[in-house]
Amino acid sequence: MPSDRDELKELLEKDIDELYVLLAQSDPAHADTLFSADEARHEGRRTFQRLSGPLRQRICIDWHYWASRSAARSR
Repeated sequence: MPSDRDELKELLEKDIDELYVLLAQSDPAHADTLFSADEARHEGRRTFQRLSGPLRQRICIDWHYWASRSAARSR
């Protein structure tokens, strides 16, 4: 069974189009949809655009990621 670290390493090796395809495939809104590769990339981009605002809010604002990261670097 792959660990989270193994899964992350595998994802980091993928190019952006492969990540868009995975995102489209993992979106519950498309659970029963079969995509061509081009359709999957397009839907993955749309899913990312839809989620980028809420992700930015959660990571940058709610979790204060950049402030935490800057503080860790200055230690």
